[in-house]
Amino acid sequence: NLCREVLTAHQQRTIVNVCAIIGSIGNLLAIVAVIAFKGGLLWLVLAYSGCGLLVSLITSVWLYWRAKPWLKPSPRSVDPSLVRNLFASGWMFLVTSVFWMVNLQTDNLIISHFLGPGEVTPYSISYRLLSYAVIFQSFAVVALWPAYTEAKARGDVAWIRRAFKANLLFSILSSLPLTIIFVVFGQQIIRWWAGSAAVPSFSLLVWMAIWNLMLATVSTGSFLLNALGRLTGMTIYGTVTAIVNVALSIILVQRWGVNGVVFASVFSFGLLSYLPIFIEAKNALPISHIESRAHDRRREEKDPNL
Repeated sequence: NLCREVLTAHQQRTIVNVCAIIGSIGNLLAIVAVIAFKGGLLWLVLAYSGCGLLVSLITSVWLYWRAKPWLKPSPRSVDPSLVRNLFASGWMFLVTSVFWMVNLQTDNLIISHFLGPGEVTPYSISYRLLSYAVIFQSFAVVALWPAYTEAKARGDVAWIRRAFKANLLFSILSSLPLTIIFVVFGQQIIRWWAGSAAVPSFSLLVWMAIWNLMLATVSTGSFLLNALGRLTGMTIYGTVTAIVNVALSIILVQRWGVNGVVFASVFSFGLLSYLPIFIEAKNALPISHIESRAHDRRREEKDPNL
């Protein structure tokens, strides 16, 4: 993923997306070939990930030996002070990533343990379907992270504010119509897509819609805080959210079934992370404005002609 992150930092996300499309198509064709030739599980795993890995390797060779050779990794480029700085913020990114993993991945384990593996399928299929409703926002928000960081370095707080408001509006307008369509016709779509055994209840689709809309809109605030280096808050209440979510899911799955697990995610995330992220994002911009004025003063001191 290093190649992908380097290109994203240089705001060349289009290349990243094109490579992802090529890798996905290659993986799909490989999976179809494995099925056609009745390959085993090992070949299925290789088909699922092999083409994506190959595309990443080719892209890396192109990036470090042709497009940006000055970025080619070298042991001589290791800077101990930079390593310390990376670890100083990196551990908070790690904790935040674990928090997202717990909130998004443990539900299947809890449902399987208390309700049986058969109940995992309607949950997973409905989650996947509703996640497609917010796919446009997921594409847009990733490109804003490096743009926010560059704007902060320039001291252009006005642009950050406009971009944040525009992205929040876009996340709602691009996600809500598809979400409504998938809720209304979701059962018919899933019955055609995965069979009758995978069809969820209508109430599960509604809770999944709320959960995915929250994820789509909160990404506007979380990516802004990431870009501005405001990680401490998300690390703290993200950890608390993960603990409460798991505990509440274990309790409610035994009372309300699959719906209880999704409700636990919506309730704990909304109360302990969703609101705090937006409150902190709102308060982050004035602080950045103060920092930008200080940055301008330092520039003027170095060059009075500015």
